[in-house]
Amino acid sequence: MIARGRAGTPSEQIQAIGKAESQKVWEYYSTGKVRLMYYFANRKGAVMMLNADSHDEAIALANSFPMAEAGLVEMEVIELAPYTGLERLFNP
Repeated sequence: MIARGRAGTPSEQIQAIGKAESQKVWEYYSTGKVRLMYYFANRKGAVMMLNADSHDEAIALANSFPMAEAGLVEMEVIELAPYTGLERLFNP
């Protein structure tokens, strides 16, 4: 999931909801729904790896974060698959 702040959103609005956002991240991290989380190094936004059983569940999780519910960020959910390229080393 990629979260990007909506253009023109005042930082005060983001900061006001920051604690609630962190609490939701912790809730999902402690229950295994969020595996990894990173900020972008060179721009505003974050990336989280979600653990969901379906694309629809991942979208529901992404949209349940307080900043998404408040319309302060845009969420993009990208479905991933395991990398299998290393198999070429062992199966010529």
